[in-house]
Amino acid sequence: MIRSKICLIFGALMGICLNLSHGLDMSGNYSVRGAAEYAGQLLEGGSEKEIDLATTVLDAVLSHQETREGAAHRGNFLWNRDSKVIQDLNAVEFTLTHLIPLAIKHRDLLPEDLRSRLLEGIRLGLEEIARLDVALTYTNIASMDCCNTCLGGELLGDKKIAERGYDRFRRFFDLVAENGTIFEFNSPGYSRVTLHALHTLREHVQDPETRLRSRLLADRLGLGLALRIHPEVGRLAGPYSRAYHRTLIYSTTPYAEILADWIDKGVISEWVGKIAERESPIGEIRETAIADWKLGLTTFMGRSFSMGLASREVSRQTNPLVIQVERHEKETTGLVCSRYLIDDFESDSFFDQGKFFGVQEGARAIAVYAPRGAESPDSFAPASRHQFGNAKAALVWLESSNVGKIWTEHGEIESLPFDLDLSQTLVVETGPVFIGIKPLARTELGHDSPIRLEKREGRLYFEIHNYLGPEKVFWELDRGSRFYQGQPFCAFYVEVAESSDYANGLEFLREIDQTDFTREIEQPFTSYRDDAERKLRLEATRDGLPLGLEVDLMKWQLKSRWTSRGMETWPMLESPWTVQSSSGKIEVASATLTCPDQPALLVGNPEKRTWAVQYYGKPGPLTFEVPTGSVSFDRMTPGWILWDRGEVTVEAMEGWEGPTLVGGRLEKND
Repeated sequence: MIRSKICLIFGALMGICLNLSHGLDMSGNYSVRGAAEYAGQLLEGGSEKEIDLATTVLDAVLSHQETREGAAHRGNFLWNRDSKVIQDLNAVEFTLTHLIPLAIKHRDLLPEDLRSRLLEGIRLGLEEIARLDVALTYTNIASMDCCNTCLGGELLGDKKIAERGYDRFRRFFDLVAENGTIFEFNSPGYSRVTLHALHTLREHVQDPETRLRSRLLADRLGLGLALRIHPEVGRLAGPYSRAYHRTLIYSTTPYAEILADWIDKGVISEWVGKIAERESPIGEIRETAIADWKLGLTTFMGRSFSMGLASREVSRQTNPLVIQVERHEKETTGLVCSRYLIDDFESDSFFDQGKFFGVQEGARAIAVYAPRGAESPDSFAPASRHQFGNAKAALVWLESSNVGKIWTEHGEIESLPFDLDLSQTLVVETGPVFIGIKPLARTELGHDSPIRLEKREGRLYFEIHNYLGPEKVFWELDRGSRFYQGQPFCAFYVEVAESSDYANGLEFLREIDQTDFTREIEQPFTSYRDDAERKLRLEATRDGLPLGLEVDLMKWQLKSRWTSRGMETWPMLESPWTVQSSSGKIEVASATLTCPDQPALLVGNPEKRTWAVQYYGKPGPLTFEVPTGSVSFDRMTPGWILWDRGEVTVEAMEGWEGPTLVGGRLEKND
């Protein structure tokens, strides 16, 4: 009875209108995927009343599937009851993610005619999924494709469908293993979708290699998230590939609690949390999503803050530059993020309207923005979509109440708004940290466009305008225009420091002003359908430590980045406790891994006396050494090895030979 009430409440929350005397009132605009999930909840309960209601709900879900012969998206589902047409193509993935596990576990509870309709609906949905063949870089949807296709093929006894799923997941896995992390990296919301799909796949799939890959990938993604959880208050540090504003505010559940729940439910392995657990910040973490596309992310953990930067954006929902002030006291917590804003349009999701390139080392970064407009490179007709009256790059304090004193070189600012010029530096006290900002360069699209600091609607905005004036169409901004001379840009430098390290913000500002800033911008010229380049080069050097990047303004391409380490490469994963590479030898956290020149991961926490290896490559000899012993294999296949206080656990694909242990004991051998 309690479970039934929970299910009914759940259904109401998903937008399903319930009439308890009749079972289900279909007059509401319910979510079709939510209804599918609700049906699964009811069948889990298993009472006669719940099964009857689930039958009604499933009948409704299947009635919203496109089944007409010849329809462009036959097999897909409406998003909501009142949707008029198939539009969100992801509906089939989200809906089958609930229907397939439901059918695997509970189809025998359903009436025969409904069971047949359900299986046929799943088949039609899988045919639509195969036709859509979503790009593997659409991570959360691609992971559901793999899950649905593997499990759906096995459920239907259709080898062709199942083999498509196994092969697709193998390619999805290899894409991640060969680069480092997923394309939708470090996403507070979509990481949950991806990990749910991987967990569902591992729970139900019959193919052993697919099952093992799903575990390896879930643990690898969980590790990337766990490393970025700040130990002060358990928040997930940036940057975020995709994040809605509502997932960033501090009223949401801390990610440390989400991670603990995943471990408790077996979504990721216990060792991930154990190795990532620490009392002090980890320092710098670098990771790559797609090396060929120069897409990577850097996160720095300070005592009281985190700072993260992506090399570029991947969607409107990308938060490419994020600073979090990490304190237990609510009044001193704060989140600062970059945005490009056009005409001050800010929806609840607070999407970014710009294109971004950046470089970070430690708590210093350079950011470059350009407006993102519609282009038609396949047409000789310019798009003429660059139309606005206000366009600017911004650094935004989402809660201005977290802001204390503000300094320029002349002292404290007494009132806002406040206008600056390109030569000035600004320091903003934010809880226990100072955030320093210096505008570097920008394209002037009008006249005397401001650089301004002001408060609006509870936020603090530092804004570098490209344009502020009457709304107009900018002929010169379309790539297909005969006036095109490159993308307009705004660039700025940002640095974060603990306020306790300085007497006041003015002292920190003077330290920033000791930086040697180099700005090299090639003279403008008109380019029309050619391969011409126009370089923008920015560098900030202090104490002999350079930080810089070069951008082609014509094609808006990131040419190179460099730090004190030299020219930036694209590491799969690097942190003080973790290294992933294809080098054949990895040394980190007092441990050493020697293996073929294939993708592999070594991670450890010496204080916990726990280390782990993930090996993703072709079979070959492997040796894993820790301070108290070693484990060796004559032939290691893709799999994982855990050394936990001398207890060794191994799980790998068929064909591995070993292990030989020194100083440890084999706890489990799968």
